[in-house]
Parts: sequence; C-alpha cells; structure tokens
Amino acid sequence: MHPLNISLWENELAEIRSIKLPCEIDKIKAACALTDEVFTEILPKIHVGMKEYELSALITYLCLNKGASNMAFDSIITSGNRTAYPHGRPTGKVMQSGEFVMIDFGVTLDDYQSDMTRTIVLGSATSEMKKIYETVLAAQLTGIASINIDKTGQEVDAAARRVIEQAGYGEYFSHGLGHGIGRGGDFPILNPRSNMILTNNMVMSCEPGIYVPNLGGVRIEDDVALLDSVETPLNKSTKNLLVIEG
Repeated sequence: MHPLNISLWENELAEIRSIKLPCEIDKIKAACALTDEVFTEILPKIHVGMKEYELSALITYLCLNKGASNMAFDSIITSGNRTAYPHGRPTGKVMQSGEFVMIDFGVTLDDYQSDMTRTIVLGSATSEMKKIYETVLAAQLTGIASINIDKTGQEVDAAARRVIEQAGYGEYFSHGLGHGIGRGGDFPILNPRSNMILTNNMVMSCEPGIYVPNLGGVRIEDDVALLDSVETPLNKSTKNLLVIEG
C-alpha cells in the first residue's frame, strides 16, 4: 500500500470564501439595506429614560418583523460610561441626557449578514465628546479610503489607527479595524497583524473606535465592498453626529 499524502487545511477555505460572488454581494447589500431601514425607524423612538434592554428588544423586533431570519450577533447597545466597553451588551441601565448611546447590530437575511455601528448623543454633547466623535469619523473615512486592492489588512488598519493616535487617543483604540462580512467568520481581517492582501469582491467591516473609561466611547462602522477596485460602503445611514433631544 502506498502511504497517504494528507494535507491539512487551516484558513484556505475561509480565504476562498473571502472573495464573494456577485449574488453573494447582492445578498449582503440587502442585509445592509434592512439594517439601515431599522436604524432610521428607531431614531425617533430613542429618548431619555429608555433602558438599553428596551432599545435592544425594539431593534430585534423590527429586524425580524421586516424579514430577517435572525440577528447576526447579540446586539451591542450601551449608553453613558458603558459605551467605553467595546463589546458591552445591553442592561437595565436608563439612558440619561448628555450621554453617548452606541448601537451596533446586524441581521441575517437569506443566510448573509450585515454589521453596522452608529453612536448618537442624547441631549447635548460636550466639546470632548464632539472631539472624540470627529476623530473616530475621520479615522473611519481614512480607513475606508485605504481599502484598496493589493493593500494588506495591516496597512488599512494602520492608516485609520494613525488618525486616532495623532489626536492623542491611541491607547483607547483597543481592537482591530475590521473583519470579513458574509455568513460569519469571514475574511479578510483588518488588524495590526494581518498580512492578508485585499482584492476585488471582498467585503469587510471598517469600525474604528475610541473608548475612554469613566467618560464613554464612540464607534462608527460600515460594511465595505471592494468592487471594480473601488471601496464601496454598503451602509447608507448618516455618520454625522446625531444629537437627539430628550
């Protein structure tokens, strides 16, 4: 008998899956459109005195009612000082005036996922809150603009991270810039260690953040596709700082 030649695959299948077919990209676009629709609908319902649990439940109800088969992950809904937790889950905390509210959710629609984060302010924002928000937005836009073919995940992460570091908040950006979007566990990865090379028809999140203990945090996230060598954000929800009165 001849010995068997066994080759163990590690990330090869995920790397193949990282390049999406046009029909897959269409499904991700549809999931992102549903996420945008729900975000628009919840905005007028957010108010001082609302509990994080309430907002999370409302988002889940609307997503499922509008056709999602499930949430893509457990939604991250935090407010006030709790927005300094990058992956905080909702609690019974009551939202107060003068606080950030971080809203990170996504849906599973026709087996494909979306993932979007927006951070809003209740009542009014201090000058430092505005500075943090503007810094994260600048970093996010820089990150998106850096999503180009033949760039590595490390290079894209560094471009966005540099904006935050130059503003003096480098120690408060505690996670990678992004991850693949598709059916879950997708490539590419955008972080300081990623040597993965970007190419057309990849879809990834771009989600820089600043998280300051005892003050709060901001994250802004879009799903971005590389289409015909052009970085294309798939989420359409505004990224201007939204201040919701009372």
